[in-house]
Amino acid sequence: KTQYGIANAVTRAAQDEEKFENELELERLGGKLVEMKPEAFYALSQN
Repeated sequence: KTQYGIANAVTRAAQDEEKFENELELERLGGKLVEMKPEAFYALSQN
């Protein structure tokens, strides 16, 4: 599982959302995951 793989999975899940608000939130989350520094992503993944 890579940082970009997880972000891709999140944005892909957004496509299946029925509510626009949920879709938008998942897209934003995917973008934040891509922008994270690798060290921060690693720390997040350890929790």
